[in-house]
Amino acid sequence: MLEQICESSMENISRSIDNLRDIETALETLVDSINITRYFNHVEIDRDAFENLPSACKFLILKKMLSIFNSDLELKRAHLENLPEKGIVKLKSAVIEVMASRVVVAKIMEEKEKELPLSDKIHYGYYNIETEVISPPANLKVENCEFFDMDCLELPLRVGKKKIGDRFVAFGSENRKKIKDIFINSKIPRVLRENYPIIYDRKGIILIPGIKRSNRAPVSEKTKTILKIKHDEVINAGEEE
Repeated sequence: MLEQICESSMENISRSIDNLRDIETALETLVDSINITRYFNHVEIDRDAFENLPSACKFLILKKMLSIFNSDLELKRAHLENLPEKGIVKLKSAVIEVMASRVVVAKIMEEKEKELPLSDKIHYGYYNIETEVISPPANLKVENCEFFDMDCLELPLRVGKKKIGDRFVAFGSENRKKIKDIFINSKIPRVLRENYPIIYDRKGIILIPGIKRSNRAPVSEKTKTILKIKHDEVINAGEEE
């Protein structure tokens, strides 16, 4: 019937399909050129790189990021249309956060508070945390490690997420600060704060891994036993695309 209306109908349709296929390939190539940095339960891209993309590519890159957590089918065009200048879009199993310098996609997860055993290793949120009881003298300048006078701590230690109103005095400071403000100053994405590990003893917070330690229980010449806490952010090596 189309051919009866216009002899070149099928040829034109075929050409249009080829053109759309070429456009799709070009968009996918552009999306593939954007570096996605993958961590344990979140991925992120540079905000400027995201903003420079055409609208169709923004949708594709977000779907690609979400696909890592099998959440890509949850993204609709309306989400992109309502994407805030800075803020959060919450999906069923993942969250998108637009920040000043990056766009973060995180899997929604719920960590429960855990006891942090001595001389052992556990995983919490986005970190592996390892403890070791050592005797002085010791090298106290080790990357991703903090050292405490164990006799000045009130055991047991626990690791959990921040609580409303949590405050502590950081090492080298005399002022109590809200954990919320510390997260903001450290540029920790909101989507990661709920499962960011906070280590504390019965008296209060002693360490926010990778950010700050408490001014309590510093190692001194009188220290007899040292607690070493090693914290490594879980990054899937080789997953930068």
